[in-house]
Amino acid sequence: MGKSAPKPPPAPDPAKTAALEGAQNKETAIAQGWLGAVNTNTPYGKVSYTAGNPIQGSGSYNVEGYQNALNQYNAAIAQAIAAAGKNTALINDIKKNNPAPLLSEFYTKPQTQFTQNVELDPSQQRQLEATNALQEQALGGAGTLLTNAQNAIAQPFSFAGLPEQVTNVGAGDIASSVNTTGLPQSVGSASY
Repeated sequence: MGKSAPKPPPAPDPAKTAALEGAQNKETAIAQGWLGAVNTNTPYGKVSYTAGNPIQGSGSYNVEGYQNALNQYNAAIAQAIAAAGKNTALINDIKKNNPAPLLSEFYTKPQTQFTQNVELDPSQQRQLEATNALQEQALGGAGTLLTNAQNAIAQPFSFAGLPEQVTNVGAGDIASSVNTTGLPQSVGSASY
């Protein structure tokens, strides 16, 4: 008969895997934050980042030290696996007992909170200020109109001070009330 197949390695522990994955995700997010704080100059102005106070419980990372340790680890594991030959149990044992270095092990100093500073080109700043001034004027005028409308609605309409309402007008009343002094009293014929 042929050789028997080696036993497969044990399944990874999901709780440990999830914890390690979560820690690595956190490290990735922190590194992305650092990488995203890039000063930028454009024709419209510039964006710069200023380091502020340290964030409690955070830090920066010695990436070069981590890379060196990872390279050494990979070389040592490759050497050990080569020495183990085809002994899969020994290879699995080497991997299990020699975990790879984590970036979190190269934490060096507290991480700082960045402040993003935006400085517009002078012409862009003037345009922004002019736009803001126009908006403030428009809002002020709209506020005045709204206040006047609210005041007018709040007071009931009054007929006080208006002439008395006329309900019956006859033809004679209108003719007698018109002042015709200085106007011709009859219309003659005109030729064209």
